Amino acid sequence: MRIIGTAGHVDHGKSTLVKALTGTNPDRLKEEQERQMTIDLGFASMDLSETLEVGFIDVPGHIDFIENMLMGVGGIDAALLVIAADEGVMPQTKEHLDILDLLHVRRVIVALTKIDLVDKEWLVLVIDDVENFLNHRGFEEVPVIPVSAKTDSGLDTLKQVMHDVLFEAPDRKDYDHPRLFIDRVFSLAGFGTIVTGTLIDGSLTKGQKVEILPSGSSARIRGLQSFNAERESSGPGNRLAINLSGVAVNELSRGMTIAAPHSYAPTSRIDVSFRMLPGLKIEIVHNMEVKLFHGSSQTQARIRLLGEEMLLPGQNGILQLELDQAIAARHGDRFILRRPSPSRTIGGGEILDPFPAKRHRRFDESRLSILKSLQQAGQEKIVEHIIREHGRISGADLSLYAMLPAELLSIQVEALVSENSIQVLNENNSNPNILDSIMIHATAYDQLLDRLQRILTVFHSQNPYLRGGTPEVIRSRLKLDQRTFQFLMQKAFNLGLIKEIAGKICLADFEISLGDKDRKKVNELMALIKSDPLRTPSVADILSEYGENILNYLKDQETIIQVSDQVIFAKEDYEKMSERLVKELQVRGAMKVTDVKELFPTSRKYILAFLEYLDGVGVTQRRDEERILK
Repeated sequence: MRIIGTAGHVDHGKSTLVKALTGTNPDRLKEEQERQMTIDLGFASMDLSETLEVGFIDVPGHIDFIENMLMGVGGIDAALLVIAADEGVMPQTKEHLDILDLLHVRRVIVALTKIDLVDKEWLVLVIDDVENFLNHRGFEEVPVIPVSAKTDSGLDTLKQVMHDVLFEAPDRKDYDHPRLFIDRVFSLAGFGTIVTGTLIDGSLTKGQKVEILPSGSSARIRGLQSFNAERESSGPGNRLAINLSGVAVNELSRGMTIAAPHSYAPTSRIDVSFRMLPGLKIEIVHNMEVKLFHGSSQTQARIRLLGEEMLLPGQNGILQLELDQAIAARHGDRFILRRPSPSRTIGGGEILDPFPAKRHRRFDESRLSILKSLQQAGQEKIVEHIIREHGRISGADLSLYAMLPAELLSIQVEALVSENSIQVLNENNSNPNILDSIMIHATAYDQLLDRLQRILTVFHSQNPYLRGGTPEVIRSRLKLDQRTFQFLMQKAFNLGLIKEIAGKICLADFEISLGDKDRKKVNELMALIKSDPLRTPSVADILSEYGENILNYLKDQETIIQVSDQVIFAKEDYEKMSERLVKELQVRGAMKVTDVKELFPTSRKYILAFLEYLDGVGVTQRRDEERILK
């Protein structure tokens, strides 16, 4: 199926022409039929040939309903621009063509209607005027077909031209991520909730579970129809009516999106390229409030203007848009911006990044360069951009943000790895799963190495007498998950940036260097400890007399063992005590504190600290008032 959207000024005969072509009046509302003026979107279909079915989306032409028009032209293959022969080009003709241009709808056919109301000489003048109008706006070689819905004159020619234009249109890209923008919601007795829209990409199947975005609610497809024809499944580009179960009519509205579960993440911040229409009497300025039209949705947005103080009519720029309501967007989607009051289309463009990780600095040239490079970018570059934006990202999140299934994502990731643009961390190296992997961009990897070295430099300056930090201390300061941290450590070891001593991590060139004064303190303290091994000075006394650096140095060198907050032993004395106690317990089976005190003539404070430490390291365990070997 191919989709044609009508466009043109009010009362130029769009709906009448659609009815003459299809036999269906697209004006479904009673008010529309009574006023003979389209207010909301209308739909009809016809077969142009045995192999080509076309669906029509008839849009309002009146200035008051331009925003309804915008919600219907997001998924069309071609536009039928309707211009009345007796009036020619009018204000909404111009605005509708501007909108088509901004949405990159380049397949346009002009139906010059109401030719039964003008003579031949006037018709020639109008055709010439219309062609000049189109050429001036960059729409060259657009077929202009004179028709009359009243006499059927020219309708066969128009059908043939539509067939030729649509037949040459390329098939819709199928990203295997179905997305349908809802443009109508209603209910029918015996069926329940029904939504309609154009399926943009991917396929939907009867019985399939779907997700409603941005709400995140779930539903199931009870039935699929395309212009009253039942379907078991449908691919991209088709107009669909979907009967949903599990969701009420009042939970849905125009502008929402039907998608496969967990295939799209709603976003309320987007980076875009923007083209401002010429001939306007306003400027685009930072923090300006506008209306964003994307798919069938509209939402208030605030402009963050990047790289410029303002944009003048006819200029291009890069914007970051902060949205009041989230949308389901992907790279390459087109959008329109309108000024809220007085209402007027001011421009449009392409979404470059639907998931920017943060608000950009306005005049960051490197950021602007990156965003500009995303214009016309291939999928591989988009995947790399997402990884670079986040620094490191899980495969599951990357699949969601890039909107690629695992198979296609793997291809893109492999290409980036071969270019040394990214590194991939697999949890299971023998049978890696892309969705369970972690991707690190080369720039983020370099930044992590720099951070590691800075953190160790600071650690060494703060702890000059420690050999290094424990892995957990360093990992916590880097704020990394265990897998990324292990990867970084291995790379840093291989590059000769760090070394490990007794389980401590330090810079490769770090060496502890005691000054003469501190060396003297160390020798004095160790002599004091050895002078009475079972009644050593308290930690408080050591800190007061010798300082924290000396205590930490001896602990880090494992010259002493701190068994409680106040009790230390020389390591060799602690080991002798432990060995003797273990031998006694092997013989006796169990010992009380008083029994242990008989082995080691010292105060109860030292004995309790010693035993509780042994309990903690798993040598002994307490059973009632006794200790046994663990």
